Order: sequence, then structure tokens, then C-alpha cells
Amino acid sequence: MTHSPQVLVTQDSRAVTGTTRTYAVIGDPANHSLSPAMHNASFATLGIDAIYVAHTLPPERVSAAFYGMRAMGYRGCNVTMPHKRAIFELCDEVSNASQLMESVNTVIFRDDGSTYGTNTDGTGTFAAVEDTGHAVGETVTVLGAGGASSAIYTQAALGGIKDIQVFARQGVNYNQALQRIETVNKALGVNIALHDLGDTQALERRVRESSFVANATSVGMEPDADQCLVEEEWLHSGQVIFDAVYYPLETLLLQRARNAGAETVGGLDMLLWQGVHSEEYWLERKDIPVDAMRKAMYAQAYGKQ
Repeated sequence: MTHSPQVLVTQDSRAVTGTTRTYAVIGDPANHSLSPAMHNASFATLGIDAIYVAHTLPPERVSAAFYGMRAMGYRGCNVTMPHKRAIFELCDEVSNASQLMESVNTVIFRDDGSTYGTNTDGTGTFAAVEDTGHAVGETVTVLGAGGASSAIYTQAALGGIKDIQVFARQGVNYNQALQRIETVNKALGVNIALHDLGDTQALERRVRESSFVANATSVGMEPDADQCLVEEEWLHSGQVIFDAVYYPLETLLLQRARNAGAETVGGLDMLLWQGVHSEEYWLERKDIPVDAMRKAMYAQAYGKQ
């Protein structure tokens, strides 16, 4: 008796078979991620036999999972919090940008068994700004001391912006950011300055004079959506205000910026473009279907609101 081979049919009706390539996002947690929706939409549009899944991994399982993905033939993965530094340490080779950031959000599993890590958070942020028709300008201020912050200020420096200032809360992350900024300054010949986020007067003065302000902290994220580090009266037209937070979809910071006449860019736009750039690395092509990815991402995001 002959049996037909069994296949798993995904929501977009593509069959998953023994030759399907696998990509993933890893984080803790990762079950809330919008990345599977947008990457699977892209694969379907391009007609690629691939699937993208999400794995929630506690820190103690990251190393085993990383080597497991490599051993099982995964083609690539994205990395979200809190594992970007850990994966940076595990990759065989990393990009110059990742070396400066000490952070990896995109991994390529090569055919020879080696791993290459890079970071598309910074390029994704600035591509999101460009996509909305805005310009970052020459005066960049970044709030936060974590991985998203380092990606943004490092990419700004790599892009030739000279006037970059970072505000972060005192503590372990602050000290780590200070060391990282010193490395970037020395490597790129820039002069990024780090300030205490608790110095409200300095923060106000800097925000008022900035062409681009990026919130790379979790302030304003659900369930604390009523919090914001920037007062509305500090903001004005001619500025671009970016918030890496995307739950809620419009944060209090973006509401204040819009009320003040500033241009706004949300975290979903950065998520989209970092994903586009990740696919460019994985697939080695530039015709990534941005519109299909955006549509799938927003459909799931608004469904979760």
C-alpha cells in the first residue's frame, strides 16, 4: 500500500516539506513577535520554499539553541532581547557595525557550517525615517543605554553624523555604554557624549536643539503607556521623533511630538526595515517585498491592539 507524503500546511497555504528552509527569531519572550508574519509574507510573495518561526529561549538555553539551529540546518535567525550580546559572543564572524555595537540581531548560518552576525537595528531605524520622507539631520539625541541605543548612535556615527549625544540612567548599563561609546569614538573619530538621563535641564536643552530624537528605552511601553521622558513643550516642527516602542502603536512620546508639529516615526517602521535588511543578508537579493511585509505586520499588530 502506498502512502502519500504528509505535509504541514501553513496559514498562507504553502506546504512545508523536507526541503523547506527554516529561519527564526529568538528572544525571551518571542511569542509576541511580529517577525513571523512579515517574513512568511515575504517568502510567500517571492515564492521561496522557506518558513520563519519564533522560539522563546531563557538565557541559559541560548548557546545550546544557537548551535542546535546551526546543526539542524537553519538558514538564519533574528535575535531580540535579551540575547543580542550573547549571540554576538557566539558568532564565528561579525560585521564591523556589530563589533562596535557588541550586539547581533541577524545571523547567517553558512553552508560551510560557520556563522556570521550583523546588526540591522541601526540601518532599520534610519531606513524607516527615510521611507517616511524625513531626514535625520545633523543633531542626533538618543535616549537609553541598551542594545537599541548603541545600534542607533553607532549607525549615526557610521553614517557621518558628528553631533551625537546619548542620555541614560546611571547604573551598570550606563557604565557599559560609556565604555562602548569610547570604543566608537576612537574607532570612528567622532565625539559621542554620554549624559545622565536624570539631568532634566541638560536633557531639555538638548532635545530642543536636536533635529532627531530617538527613544531607545522601554519607557512608554505597555502597561506603562502613560510614561514619557520628553515634555511636549520641548518639541517643535522641523524635528523627527522616533520611538522604538511599538506597544502601544502610538506612544505618548509620538502623541506629544505630533501635537508639537514634529514628524514621527514609530517602532513598527524600524521593525519592518530591520527585517527587510535581514532578508537581504539571508537571501542575497535586494528585491525584498516591503509592501507585503508591511501589510502582514500591520495586520497582526492591529489585531493585537
